[in-house]
Amino acid sequence: MAQFTIDKETFEVEVGEANDQTDSVTGTAFAIESGQAVTVREDGLCYLASAASGSTDLPCLGVASTRIAHGKMLTVRRHGDVREVTGIEVGKRVYLSDTPGAFSNTPGNTSQLCGFSDQCDEQFYLDIDYSVEPSHTHPS
Repeated sequence: MAQFTIDKETFEVEVGEANDQTDSVTGTAFAIESGQAVTVREDGLCYLASAASGSTDLPCLGVASTRIAHGKMLTVRRHGDVREVTGIEVGKRVYLSDTPGAFSNTPGNTSQLCGFSDQCDEQFYLDIDYSVEPSHTHPS
């Protein structure tokens, strides 16, 4: 099992190979984008979190602090402002989305509350509830 350390605000963990993406401008490969929701699987590696039905990528443990390639050490933020999150509206709760790495104002197939948007659209305060349960609005 990979090792990572946890403190109050951040922890570091090695990034797994799944979810590889390529920058359309530079062609550089990366596994996780800054601000995406992440989890740690049983293999001890970090992957994009997803609330999709049957997902092994639960719960969301925080957000990526930077864009990073697989095999590198990622600092994961557990609290704080998350900005430039498409589709987030002010005055609403923020949940983990069914889309890997994304957040939404509505719960995914599995409901996990991740924060609250109280200042402006496309921004929210990350304050994760680590409990997850089947969503009442999106039965699996």
